[in-house]
Amino acid sequence: MKKYLLLFLLIVFGGLPFSCSKWFDGDGSFSKGLVTFGTRPYYQNNHVLFRAQMQYGVTGRATDIEYKLLDGSQVIATGVAKADKDKTGLKIIFESNLVSVPVPQEEYAGKYIVVFLDPSFKLVADEYLDQALTWQTDTLFVPYSFR
Repeated sequence: MKKYLLLFLLIVFGGLPFSCSKWFDGDGSFSKGLVTFGTRPYYQNNHVLFRAQMQYGVTGRATDIEYKLLDGSQVIATGVAKADKDKTGLKIIFESNLVSVPVPQEEYAGKYIVVFLDPSFKLVADEYLDQALTWQTDTLFVPYSFR
């Protein structure tokens, strides 16, 4: 009986460090999560401004979140928001600085601009794929200038 108990304990505690390191090394499914806006997009002084954020299910790391600004099917701008601010101190939610993308009012006044985070869905965990567009896109109206 002691032999089996010792064997059981050796298997459980001997394999635990290996399995935990595989879970939390950032190369598996825990390198994906929910991509969303930390601050919803808004228009100010010829710029679209927003914050992007990445929320992990367990633990994660700072990451680059690609974005795309669209006027219908026309791409206005693309870029990368570096989500490197750990909002909780627990490495679960990382947020970018305020992203500022030039969008000239003279050209886009009266149009609706779509901001699309992670358009290739590289960072989206499987459980969020069916609702990804709900969290990853936002639309804003560029006002007319009355000068």
